[in-house]
Amino acid sequence: MDLSLYGGDPAFFERFFTPETYPGGFSASVSLEGSLASQRLQDAEGAAGESRNELAQAAALEAKRKRGFWRAHALAYLRTPAFIQVDVPGLPAYTAFSRGAELRPEVSGTLGFDYFFQEVGVTPGLLARVTLPAVFQGRPGLPTTGADGRNVVLRAPNQISLLPEGKDRGPVLTLKATARWDLGAVAGMLAEVFYVRDPNQTLYVDDATGQGDFVLQPPDAVGVNLLIQARF
Repeated sequence: MDLSLYGGDPAFFERFFTPETYPGGFSASVSLEGSLASQRLQDAEGAAGESRNELAQAAALEAKRKRGFWRAHALAYLRTPAFIQVDVPGLPAYTAFSRGAELRPEVSGTLGFDYFFQEVGVTPGLLARVTLPAVFQGRPGLPTTGADGRNVVLRAPNQISLLPEGKDRGPVLTLKATARWDLGAVAGMLAEVFYVRDPNQTLYVDDATGQGDFVLQPPDAVGVNLLIQARF
């Protein structure tokens, strides 16, 4: 289970803590979905008050496999910068990306598996993901850039990282070890330990002369998550 993919799902916790069933035998599924949205936003390069349509696309391919108490899943998805911003359209707000921004989509692939120990109700698992974040190139003099020709990483709506001049995006690696413990109809718990290597993290730093620029930060991070739910 990858919690980061369900941040905006209001029904996630209700479904997540429903105990998994293992009827035995083999089962598999493959699903493909896509989204296409069009929004009319202000054209920063046009005349005052002029607007134009901006397309936002996303696609996802997911495969699941269950055999006995083993489960495996794979997920690949693509999201354009405009789709990442679709709920808060435009960057800045209600302004389309510039035509020369060289938009590149976020592309991600995930592979995971777990095993259910029926006697104790525990399901340990492992997950690995590689993601190329969405990026666009800033252009001087336009309000949609935020940068003078450098690459801008778009992580989530209105969450950007400006890369140092001449630097391009790098792949983000995520590794997770998870453990789920189901106590029948009484309670459920999920714990995970994760490692993330993100070479796109930057910080604005002033040098000795007072001139500032964006500097790459250490890419490695580790953390833990713990979810507990009691049922009454």
